[in-house]
Amino acid sequence: MLNAILNNKEIFIIISLISVITFLGSIILIPFLIINLSPDYFSGKKKSLYLYKHPLIRYIILILKNVMGFLLIIMGIVMLFIPGQGLLSIAIGLLFINFPGKKKLEYKFFTNAKIASVINHIRSRAGKNEIDFKIKRP
Repeated sequence: MLNAILNNKEIFIIISLISVITFLGSIILIPFLIINLSPDYFSGKKKSLYLYKHPLIRYIILILKNVMGFLLIIMGIVMLFIPGQGLLSIAIGLLFINFPGKKKLEYKFFTNAKIASVINHIRSRAGKNEIDFKIKRP
C-alpha cells in the first residue's frame, strides 16, 4: 500500500492538499459558524427566508445554503479520516441543508454530550451565550 502511494506521487500530493485545505477550513469556518448560531436555535421559532421579498434572492440564498451544507458534510466525512473537526463539520453542515425530519436529527446529534460541550465551550470563549439544548424537543 505504501509503495503504491509513493509510486503515484500525484495522488499523494492531491490527498495531502485535500487534508491541508479541509483542516485549515475547519479551523476557520467551524468556529465562525458556531459563534454566529442563534442561542435559541432549538426553541422552535422558525426563521424564514421570506424576509427577502424577491423570490430570486430567496432561491439563490436557499441554493447557496444547501450547497454549503453539503460541502461541510462531505468535508466532515473526509475529516473523520484525516486531521480536522469531522463530527463538528457534519453537525454544522446539517444546520444548513433542508430535508424532512431535519430538526429531529439535528436535535439528536447536537444533544450528544461531547458535541454540545464543544459547541458551548467555543461560544463561551467568544463571549456568546451557551446554546440551551433542552429548550424544546422537536
